[in-house]
Order: sequence, then structure tokens, then C-alpha cells
Amino acid sequence: MTNSYLSTIPFREKIRQRIKELNDVPYYTAPIQVGEYYFYAYNSGLQPQSVTYRQKGLTGKGEVFIDPNTLSAEGTTRVRLFGYSEDKKFISTITRKAGSDWAEINIMEVLTGKKMPDEING
Repeated sequence: MTNSYLSTIPFREKIRQRIKELNDVPYYTAPIQVGEYYFYAYNSGLQPQSVTYRQKGLTGKGEVFIDPNTLSAEGTTRVRLFGYSEDKKFISTITRKAGSDWAEINIMEVLTGKKMPDEING
């Protein structure tokens, strides 16, 4: 019933476009240092999920470490850094699919980005 009413509003598409313009703002998260690497998330503005980058030192070039936008066609899989090992060789990630409260925790090598076989689901 609501959608049938809203679809009759003649300026609805203009509102949708304006909201899209206002949300099309790139942003970065604050970096975290793990050993000699810095990790940060970046979103170009209209990406469904932010991409996590890894950069060696303060002057290194950022490279994609995890792109959750490639993990689901709908763009509903979210991946965030969760913590790292004391020796700073491994970093953990937490993955949530389709807005679920259920999470998957994975361990990745900081140097290579290789995912370790162990994971925790719950």
C-alpha cells in the first residue's frame, strides 16, 4: 500500500537522485598499524562495502587487501579487521553475510594476504 502511494509522487526520482548525490562522497577510515604495514578502509562513495587496503610504511602505495564487494553479487557481505597477533604476522577478519548477526572469523597473513585454513563460525 505504501509503495503504491509513493510511486505516484511526480518528483520521487529527483529526490532519489539528490540522495544519491549527497551520498557520493569518498571516505577513509583511520589507519591501524600492524608491524610495518598500515591498514585502512576506503569507499569511493557509492560502493556497497568499503575495501580494506594495506600499505607498507607511511609512503608506500596502498594495495587491496580485502574487497568484500567481490564476495557477493548483491554487495551485502561485509568484512572488517578484527585484531592481530602479538608478533604482527597475522591479522583476523570478521565477515558478515547479508546483514546477518552470524559471523565468520578468519586469520590472514599480513605479509602475503593468504587466508589460513582455520575459521570460527557463530
